[in-house]
Amino acid sequence: MANPNRLAIGQNLTIPLVGSSVQLADGQSKIIKKVLNTTLTAYTAGVESTGKSASHPMYGITYSGLKAKEGRTIAVDPNIIPLGSTVFIEGIGLRKAEDIGSAIRGTRIDVFMNDLGQAREFGVKKNVKVYLLDRDNA
Repeated sequence: MANPNRLAIGQNLTIPLVGSSVQLADGQSKIIKKVLNTTLTAYTAGVESTGKSASHPMYGITYSGLKAKEGRTIAVDPNIIPLGSTVFIEGIGLRKAEDIGSAIRGTRIDVFMNDLGQAREFGVKKNVKVYLLDRDNA
């Protein structure tokens, strides 16, 4: 079975224009505010990624004050993607900008995962399209 998170040679992609809308799997339509070409990495709440151990009072808590959640939380450069923004990451889906990180600058995005092994396996994914969705429609 092919990995749905990877692009394939010869695969046709439709890249929507800024200001157009994208149709999501749930049937909702979202307005695209900005299209970014990003580098993705993954992180966990653990000491390897955050420097905090499970006994630390802020373990698993994002910069925005929320508990990090797999399938929702990403770390961003707030100068590029404002905290609280919703994005659609090609091959991954909708995520919320809830965290920042010392290595997250420019268009680099860190995707939160619970499992360290899965985060390491995720590796570095370059040239991934990310659609910043309009807050009014996110």
